[in-house]
Amino acid sequence: MKTEQLYRIYREESTGVSTDSRTLKKGQLFFALCGQNFNGNKYAAEALDKGASYAVIDDPVYETEKTILVDDCLIELAGLALCHRKMMKAPVLAITGTNGKTTTKELIAAIMSKKLKVHYTKGNLNNEIGLPLTILSAPEDTEMMILEMGANHLGEIRALCNIARPDYGIITNIGAAHLEGFGSFEGVLKAKTELYEHLRKVNGIAIYDDKNPYLVEKIYKLVNRGVPYSNPTGVDLVVEALPSEMNLDVEVKYQHKTYDIQTGLFGAYNLGNIQAAIATGLFLGVEIEEIAEAVGKYQPGNNRSQIKTIPNNTL
Repeated sequence: MKTEQLYRIYREESTGVSTDSRTLKKGQLFFALCGQNFNGNKYAAEALDKGASYAVIDDPVYETEKTILVDDCLIELAGLALCHRKMMKAPVLAITGTNGKTTTKELIAAIMSKKLKVHYTKGNLNNEIGLPLTILSAPEDTEMMILEMGANHLGEIRALCNIARPDYGIITNIGAAHLEGFGSFEGVLKAKTELYEHLRKVNGIAIYDDKNPYLVEKIYKLVNRGVPYSNPTGVDLVVEALPSEMNLDVEVKYQHKTYDIQTGLFGAYNLGNIQAAIATGLFLGVEIEEIAEAVGKYQPGNNRSQIKTIPNNTL
């Protein structure tokens, strides 16, 4: 079956997509993904018993009248997501980096939701499975998608960009963590800047930390259009940390005005994430007052950057 035909089934005969028979909801299209330690084809019958509209499989041994046989379920999942991305007219912002991806994504989603109907990556579903699922779960009236992209080897960001086709991109930072799949710091830099290479091909826009020498160098070499954190609209933007005992408080200076924001984040390392989010919001047309409100109200989830009080200690 061609991907276009499968997409018609997804649109007209299903309520969504699932890759887990345990959490599948009635009417969803089940994809029998396989890995080193599991074979999703074995769960196709269970998914159909639970109400899946169809089960997409890549092993003919499990074929029935309610299965759809493809060459490779993971490749077909990516193809289906690409069809949905092409159908949707909403611009896409992709975020990658060694650290700060999730917080930056959630801050930007909070800010952009002041202006647009935003669909964004939940949790850290940022890989070759999570990103297609995020795209496929986007409602048709979505006005902007914000997609987190993770990678543990060269070529992965490029592959994710081929599915998501981002119009905007942010690399939060480049660090020496998680070197196993990259070999070296230079390997990490090359892998993450595959996002910049994609933006150059589509004449997209990179929003970047102009205090990071590694990113600045790559911006000049790889990107046609770049927007610096410190000057996203042609007006200087200054974001600085204020003295604080617990949560991170920031002072924002923009257009001859100063805004003090008490955030729900902890740690000076989040300052760059806040600056990225504010710069992005300003560049994309959100008013500074609305941005300050969104940043102040944001509360991190999934136990990130949170203060916990226990007997005798505050963590």
